[in-house]
Amino acid sequence: MAEDNFAKAINIRQSVLGARHHLVGQAMSNLGAIYMQQSQAGLANRYAEALPLLERAVEIARMGNSEEKDDDLIVAFGNLAACKKGMGCMDEAIELMKDCIAMAENVKTGNCADRVAQAKHNLAVFYMDQFKWDAAEPILMDVLAVRERLLPPNHPAIGDTVECIAICMQQAGRMDESIPWVQRRHQITAAAAQHGGAVLR
Repeated sequence: MAEDNFAKAINIRQSVLGARHHLVGQAMSNLGAIYMQQSQAGLANRYAEALPLLERAVEIARMGNSEEKDDDLIVAFGNLAACKKGMGCMDEAIELMKDCIAMAENVKTGNCADRVAQAKHNLAVFYMDQFKWDAAEPILMDVLAVRERLLPPNHPAIGDTVECIAICMQQAGRMDESIPWVQRRHQITAAAAQHGGAVLR
């Protein structure tokens, strides 16, 4: 079971590598993410168990000096923001996600643009959860522009963003304007189904 494996990994890594090693933080972040997934699936409410793990993962990532420090920080902040959202602390969640975006924007190595796009998409979803459609939509438009540049046209990530844009328009009462966005979402879903869910490049 993944939960047990990560719990064991935390104990082993702390014993062998020390409590501040970045691999300990990664294991804590992963276990916290599993607890959140269980909460989101309605299996159990484990946000309170996830929170201290994720807070510690952020602390460890801040202290780190490994090549993976930037990625560790971005993942840790994103997970902590999602946990705060799940606990109903939306203001804290939004500020944490903004911090996550700022960190992703400052990283110039690896797939920087994709990391920024994902963090911005998550922020927009947070706003949608608060019914702040006007705040979410322009962020989603920015995300879509980046994803259209980086990904094939029928990629699921593009479909997710297109769907969120359609929802924002519908909730704002712009039903006619949302129609082509809904149609595009259906086209992406149909294209994925034709190819067994595979992403074509």
